[in-house]
This record gives sequence, C-alpha cells and structure tokens, in this order.
Amino acid sequence: MQRVENAEKDESHAARVIESLKAHIAILNGNGEVLETNAAWRDFARCNGMTGCASSIGVNYLDLCDRAKEGGDGDARSVAAGIRAVLCGDSEAYEIVYPCHSPLERRWYLLQVNRLTGGGPGAVVLSHNNVSKFKLAEEALAKAQQCAEALAAAIAEKERFVKGIADNLPGMVAYWDKDLRCRFANHVYLEWFGRLPEAMLGITMQDLMGERLFALNEPYIRKALAGEKLHFERTLTKVDGSIGYTLAHYIPDINPLGAVDGFSVLVSDVTPLKKAEFELKLAASVYQNTLEGIFVTNIGGAILSVNPAFTAITGYTAEDAIGQSPRILNSNQHDPGFYAAIWQDLAVTGHWQGEIWNRRKNGELYLGWQAITSLPGSADEPVRYLSVFSDITELRRKSEKIKHLAFYDALTDLPNRSLLMNRLEHHVAKAKREQHSLALMFLDLDQFKFVNDMLGHDVGDDLLKRVAQKLQAQVRQSDTVARLGGDEFVILLDKPANQEELADIASRIVADIQEPMDFHTKIAQVGISIGIAVYPIDGLTPSQLIKSADLAMYAAKGAGRNTYRFVEA
Repeated sequence: MQRVENAEKDESHAARVIESLKAHIAILNGNGEVLETNAAWRDFARCNGMTGCASSIGVNYLDLCDRAKEGGDGDARSVAAGIRAVLCGDSEAYEIVYPCHSPLERRWYLLQVNRLTGGGPGAVVLSHNNVSKFKLAEEALAKAQQCAEALAAAIAEKERFVKGIADNLPGMVAYWDKDLRCRFANHVYLEWFGRLPEAMLGITMQDLMGERLFALNEPYIRKALAGEKLHFERTLTKVDGSIGYTLAHYIPDINPLGAVDGFSVLVSDVTPLKKAEFELKLAASVYQNTLEGIFVTNIGGAILSVNPAFTAITGYTAEDAIGQSPRILNSNQHDPGFYAAIWQDLAVTGHWQGEIWNRRKNGELYLGWQAITSLPGSADEPVRYLSVFSDITELRRKSEKIKHLAFYDALTDLPNRSLLMNRLEHHVAKAKREQHSLALMFLDLDQFKFVNDMLGHDVGDDLLKRVAQKLQAQVRQSDTVARLGGDEFVILLDKPANQEELADIASRIVADIQEPMDFHTKIAQVGISIGIAVYPIDGLTPSQLIKSADLAMYAAKGAGRNTYRFVEA
C-alpha cells in the first residue's frame, strides 16, 4: 500500500512539474490522440486560436496535422510524418523548427517529439518551445555574414577594378612607400622595365633604376617624400635599347596625421607626342618658308590662315585676308561654269588642280597653278579646304616665248618652215574637202648678198624685217607669210579668185620691194623673184606645191629677175 501511495505521490509531483514548465507540453497516445497538456500548451493554443482543437483531451493531433497538410501547410506534413515515425518506432525522436508568425511579430518554434517511457505503448511527448530569439539572432548573424562577404567581394572587385584600370592605362603607374620599395606597378610599368610582378613588388627604386637614373631622379623623390607634388620630363633608355621620352608625375601619399607614407608615380610615354611635335614643327616650318602660297578656309569659305608666301604673291597680309572669302582674289577672267566645275571635282574626288587667273591686291592679274584639297573631319565630311598655289605668270611667258620661237622666225617674227607646213597641210586638206583652190608663192630676194656684203649684216637684218612687213601689207589677214630662212619667203593664199588676182598681188609685191629703202642714211635696194603654184593644178600635196613654186621662182630669175612666173604646164 505504501508503495502505491508513493507512486501516486511521484506521479502527482511529476504532473505538477510538467504543468509548471514554460515549454508547451502535450502527450499523445499511439493513435495520436491528446492524453494530457500543460498550462503553457493550453495558453499557446488559446492565444493562437486553437482552443478546443489541439488543446482538448482526446483530440487526434495527427488528424489536425493532416487537415493542415491538405490546406497546403508543408510544415504540418513534416510534423505528421515525424510523429508517426516515432510512434511506430522508426525513429527515436523528431524535431523541427517552423515559423509561426503573428501580425505583430515574427516567431519560430522548436517542436520536439520523444517516446514517453512508461506512458503506455506508443505514447509520445511533444515539447514546444519559442526559439524566436535564437532564430532572429541566427538571421542577424547570417545577414552580418552576408554583408561581410558582400563587403569583401566589393573590396576585391574594387581592387580588381582599380588594377584593371591601372593595367589598361597607357602610362606607367606605380606606388613607392617611404622606404622606396615598390608596392604596386601596373602592366605598362612592368613592361617598360622588363620585370615580372613578383620581381617588382618589394624591389627598391635604386635597384630598379640603377645608380645613374636614380641619381637623376633623387631630387624629385626627396621632394615627393617631403609632400611636394612634382612633374617633369625625362629621357630614358628602354630595355630594348631604344630611347623614350617620358612625362613623370610624383604625387605624395599624405595620411590623416599629415605624414607622407609614400608617393604614387604616373609616367606617360610621350615618345609619339615628341615625334608628332617634331613633325608639326617641321610642317609649320614648311608652311612658313615654302615659296608656294597656302591658305586654309572653313566649310563656309572664310579664310582661316595664310602663309607668308600668300602675302608675297597676292599682296594681301594675314590681317587683310583672314575672315575674308577667296573671292578677294577673283580676276573676273573665268565664267561661273569654271568655278562650278571646281566645286564638282571637290565634291566627287575631294581634289582639284589647274590653272586659274587671279588678281593681286594692287589689281594686277597673275596666272596661278592652284591645288585645292578638302580636309575631312571625323565623319568624312569636309571641314576645311587647303589651297596651295604658285605664280606661274612668268613661267607661262617663258613657255609661250619658247613655243613662239619653235614656230616663228626669230628675226622677222613670221611663221617659220614648221608652222608653214602645218598650215599648208591643213589648207590642202580643207581645199580637197571643200573643192576650192589654193595658191603658194615662193619668193627669193635679188641682190640681197650684195647689200649684206656692202652695207653690213645689221642693215641686211633690218632689210629682211622691212621686207616681211611689206609682204604682210600686200595680203589678207587670213593668208600666211612665212620665212623659210636666208632671203627666202613663202606666201600661202587661201581661195584666190583667179590667176589674174594672183598676178596682181605678185606685181604689187615686186613693185613695193624694189623701192629703195632707207636705213639711217644707208640706202639699200633689192629686187624679188616670185614663183606661183596653184592647187590642185600644180600639186596635190604640200611638198609638191612647194617644189612647183620653187621651180617657177627659178624660172622668174631666169627671165631676168625681179618678176614673177606661174608654173608652166
């Protein structure tokens, strides 16, 4: 009896202990029905709207879980499976942390399921504890860890980003601490000195540069370590032996306490710029010193720049020309079509060159050889026009004089044999085509050698010139008077009316030439013998006509000179 009483006392004591626990406790039998609950369980059920359900003795807790599972509650499915596993002996215990949030707060609970020793076959104890504080702390810790990882990743990305920028800069970038040891060097810096990253980091500046170069840079280094920003130019010999030109910047790294921890180095390879500078200076020198005039206009035609040769050729100074249109040079010697053709060439090919008449500031005309080139911008559209020109007026005069001498007699300025033959071929072809006549007179002076010998060659030359003038006066402007050489002349007469007209012209020539001529107190007198050939009767080709006229001229001389003869049939 005493043992029974003691057991009852122990059971009552245990029930009071369970009732007083803050953990939510429920005991289920082997079917999942609620056998007992403590006050904490009942309070939880009441606060969460489960009074009369999960808190009621005899209610099947597994059925409640199944109904919640059908409603889509995934945690209820796991709880039901876990409890059944413990009830049937497949698991010793089961636990789950699940959310049970209210409108006012976020909550998590730990549900533990254990077999009940001595509680009947298949009985289990459900222990339900609020672990929200732990869960929130766990979330905060996870969030803090995520933030730390994100910060570390951001720092690493920033370092990668900065290094990527530094490595892709065209200049050399490095950082040297106050002990003059390298702490960072970008790819270009490594390449310039021919070093690998592991060989560069930690190296002293003196070891890297060598004694001579370090000595040259040491004054700048000391100033940088004293907090002074510096920039200077330096000529360096590269690893491959080539000479490079650099622009260096030393930027001190001053900490919040005002002390210098080191300095950054930014060195730009300005070798291409130096070469470009030299080329620009050379181009500028050419621009300033060339003998060809140069001017540049914008797309609207306003002059932007002129060189000294422009002023020398045109008379317009830079102050006169800049801002003006090239029309200040307009000579009014070309029609609008000429300028339209220039613009057409510029539009199609971007270039034009040719002869152009322009006018100087003093009004004098000059002939120029000018080349105009369109200078394209970034979109390949012309933004400037470059004009280069030279004054070829004198050159043209010399060229025309040379050309004139090639076809005209130097003494009398009459057409020579070459020009005569050209004209004769042209007139013969025309006469043949148009079926009209043509006449050729071959003339030879009589007693000319006597004048030359007695009165001198100067008088002889003047007499030839006077004879040339007299011959030209006796024929039409459309006819040709030529000197073959010595005292021989030829007259080409186009479309003579008849033989009588030719005889009349020859008679007037004979009469005019035989008149005495006064040459500064010296009187000279000559005669002239003329042979006349007519196309097509006396010849069909230029050479045949000349030969026939020459024979007729000798016939005239044979008849006593100072007369004319036609070709005899």
